[in-house]
Amino acid sequence: MIAIKYAKRFPLSLISQSDMLNVVKRIFTRAGVRVERSSGFNPHMLLFFSPALSLGIESGCEYVCAAADFEPGLKERLNAVAPKGFECLKVFSVPSDPNLTARSYAARYLFTASGLGKADLSAIAGNPDFTVVFKDKDGEKIKPAGEKIFMLKSTGEDSAEAVLACGNDNLRADRVLKQLCADFGLDWDNASVEKIQLLLEGARDADEFLENFQNK
Repeated sequence: MIAIKYAKRFPLSLISQSDMLNVVKRIFTRAGVRVERSSGFNPHMLLFFSPALSLGIESGCEYVCAAADFEPGLKERLNAVAPKGFECLKVFSVPSDPNLTARSYAARYLFTASGLGKADLSAIAGNPDFTVVFKDKDGEKIKPAGEKIFMLKSTGEDSAEAVLACGNDNLRADRVLKQLCADFGLDWDNASVEKIQLLLEGARDADEFLENFQNK
């Protein structure tokens, strides 16, 4: 089995996770990677993704595991046939599916918005009174979010880093940044979010975990 770390950037950042599944299938097919398929009436490629990324967010740390043999030069083969917005960054040879979705604990994000780094962010992480307001198909909702924010700090005049709950207890980064823009009177329309690190249980870096897992 192989585990692939890839970047998902514009324009692929604008497609859903189900569409991304089809993109990855086509990349493997075009690269000549033989991925095992499930049994049954409608067999499909055995692919296992890390937690789904919210629509519109770019990332340099997405992962997919595939039931396929490791081959030298695989990263270059995948990138040669990949569409714009996809870049294979690393390939790991692993003994089995590491189930990254179940192991996921948090994700680190880079927030960018004009003046964000000048705002007083010090009292938000862990604050049970901090909430996010958003709309879904059922109308406007208000949800507590502060206790799912493990870290939030300024990194420049217009930027901040955040570590947010991920996986089964996911907190959407775009909702957090939109709320910060609303609370501090910042321009949401020109704000952006980038996922820069996936952290697994025990706050362990996903790359480090896979490096050790492949040597088992």
